[in-house]
Amino acid sequence: MITKACPFPVLNGKIVLSSESILKNSFPDNSEAFVECAKGFERDEGPTSITCVNGVWSPVKLTCKKIDCRQPELSPHMTYYIPDGTFFGAYIQPICETGYDLEGSSHRQCLVSGWSGSAELTVCEYPDPIEHGKRVAPSEPVFNDVITYSCDDNYILVGNSSITCGEYGVYSSPPPECIGQFLELKFLLQSHTFFVLISCIE
Repeated sequence: MITKACPFPVLNGKIVLSSESILKNSFPDNSEAFVECAKGFERDEGPTSITCVNGVWSPVKLTCKKIDCRQPELSPHMTYYIPDGTFFGAYIQPICETGYDLEGSSHRQCLVSGWSGSAELTVCEYPDPIEHGKRVAPSEPVFNDVITYSCDDNYILVGNSSITCGEYGVYSSPPPECIGQFLELKFLLQSHTFFVLISCIE
């Protein structure tokens, strides 16, 4: 009995030949070709091979569905504008609440590996400590968070006792300083009043 080889398989757009099978020059009777989901699709169910039977390919039973990246995990004070769904190829746009700035991509795309890029809220850098003083601050200051300062005994705070994390990750003012107590002397000279600050030696 003479058997026939099969022609090169013709598949729909969702399913393609595997890289191994696409390199073959011929498909003799009873040989197999392996199929897989095209880029942007993932396996739903069914076997990944077809068989040549006397010049005719067995039906393709593999089914593929479009990759769904789903809505990305939300961060506090951030939402996403999703105009065209969350399937492969779709774009979404992260949007921050007033007073918050975006770090990262202004748009993200659903790819085979998931959402492209990243989007994070801008935070203020953790404030530097001050000499001879203490600070009270959240672990990751964000918009409207307040950092408060106080000085050790025998030191006076110069500057603002609190600073606020503002828009775009900038504080409302620089941190204050703690300096040793001063003695103020007042004297008159040629009808002018002068103030001299002399540091006390401990």
